[in-house]
Amino acid sequence: MLLFILSYYKFGSIQEAHALKFSITQSKANRYIHVFTKILQQYLVDNNYNPLKNGSLLKNNIEQLDVY
Repeated sequence: MLLFILSYYKFGSIQEAHALKFSITQSKANRYIHVFTKILQQYLVDNNYNPLKNGSLLKNNIEQLDVY
């Protein structure tokens, strides 16, 4: 599941090509993409890995890591 969705986003392939790569139909690939995306997004939010959209929040998080 993780390999399927991460490779889909990394390579940006069309659904037909991605389905062929995983030996499934395009319609099944479409369903998997939608379901696995929701699961991945929820996992990222639940584990505080969601992307920061505010530069000052990113700066504060980096400062808390004490990398500088």
